Amino acid sequence: MKEAISYLEFCIRTLGCQDRALHNYLVSLYVRVDPETLMTYLNSQGQDAAAVAYDPHFVLRLCREHKLTRACVQVSALLGQWESAVDLALKMDVDLAKQIALQPQDDSDLQRKLWLKIGKWFHHEISKSRKDLD
Repeated sequence: MKEAISYLEFCIRTLGCQDRALHNYLVSLYVRVDPETLMTYLNSQGQDAAAVAYDPHFVLRLCREHKLTRACVQVSALLGQWESAVDLALKMDVDLAKQIALQPQDDSDLQRKLWLKIGKWFHHEISKSRKDLD
């Protein structure tokens, strides 16, 4: 599989191939073999759903199937699924949830809703900690 990944990376980087099927196949290999490189790839594609070379819905499904939460958060945010992205981020990293909550800058109501979700999470965690102390 490493050879296939190397070949696909060559096609994308050197030859400039933008074929969606090729990018989707590369992502599917990253998911199985090298999740860290998957994150690098996703970051390199940017945050504009219309400009990425892969199919975000396909990638989100793959990442869910393989329980790659950080990648799910990133792709959910890319698709504008902000609440889902924050919910997933709160399961692993509150700082990531905060970063996601800052992203929809053109919608203050949505930002407020996301920050309230984070606040409720903190309240729940503090309440849980208090119960554990009793």
